[in-house]
Amino acid sequence: MPEFVGTLKTPRLTSAPSSPVKGQMYFDTTTNILYWYNGTIWVTASGSTNIYEQATQPTEPVAVGSLWIDSDDPPVLGPTGPAGPTGPQGPTGAAGQGVPVGGTQGQALVKKTATDYDTQWGAAGADLVYDGDFASGPTYKDGEIVVWQDSAGRKTAFICTQQTTAAPIAWPGGPPVVPPYPTPNYGTTLPATPVDGQEAILVDSITAPTYQWRFRYNAGSTSAQKWEYVGGIPKFFRDDVGSARTGPTSWVDMAYSITVPRAGIYNLEFGCRLHSTGTPPNYQQVSPKCPGTTAPNYYIQNSMAAAYGGAVSGATTLTIVTAGDAIGFAIWNNLGDAYWIMFWARVTPVRVS
Repeated sequence: MPEFVGTLKTPRLTSAPSSPVKGQMYFDTTTNILYWYNGTIWVTASGSTNIYEQATQPTEPVAVGSLWIDSDDPPVLGPTGPAGPTGPQGPTGAAGQGVPVGGTQGQALVKKTATDYDTQWGAAGADLVYDGDFASGPTYKDGEIVVWQDSAGRKTAFICTQQTTAAPIAWPGGPPVVPPYPTPNYGTTLPATPVDGQEAILVDSITAPTYQWRFRYNAGSTSAQKWEYVGGIPKFFRDDVGSARTGPTSWVDMAYSITVPRAGIYNLEFGCRLHSTGTPPNYQQVSPKCPGTTAPNYYIQNSMAAAYGGAVSGATTLTIVTAGDAIGFAIWNNLGDAYWIMFWARVTPVRVS
């Protein structure tokens, strides 16, 4: 073997060369180890470990401590070894958000919004929040109260029990929802095409009514006046000044009348104080007059046994044939001149057409 004087530089490679020949050497720049090929495997220069880098398992005999690198299969990991000892404690981190200052005894810390750490002090357990009418879009949380209106206009309050964006749904096992009571028509006329049971309120003015009559339509009534009076404020007038009539023994119209808005049957109440200049005993009478008739339809009377007058009143039922007719009044006395003061009258319907 020839002698080489100086430095011998072997090939420097990152891995073993392919198709090696016996006695070939190379320096592995990855592991920084010198290897030589013994004709079968690559052996480290120290001779401590044999390395088999090939696709198949090395053929026996194989030296104890040899290493086989499978060159064509993915690596196979062995079982995980036992955990190592706990390392030293790391440095303390930055201070956290902490609990807001303030609050009083018995209060609890509650979330204001969904944002982390956005909290506030509040009464413990008093986390109910009234949001008013339900609106689609927001996320509602446990404890929030909303008002839901259904397609019929009915409103119900609901409390949220878990976070949701869905609209409330009525509990199927709850009591049935009572439909709202129908609002009656309110105006200066009654509905033209009523149905059985329909109600309406008749007034003489929408803005400043002097009477309010509530009617219910009875389709089964045999009367032509099927709007039946069920309540309200009567039509009323009063004259405290009064007047006089001259001469006896005939009916004289008084300057009073009440106009009724619809044909029908009406209850009339009226009264006044009466006096006469005639020598007692004498008497005076007051009677209502229906349109197209003459007095007396019915009368009230004051009989004077001495030289003083008296208060009289009465009530009767009248049939009015035509809408817009006026109920008038007339007075009669048997002696002297008749006087009256504090005349009053009020009318309420029984049924109208």
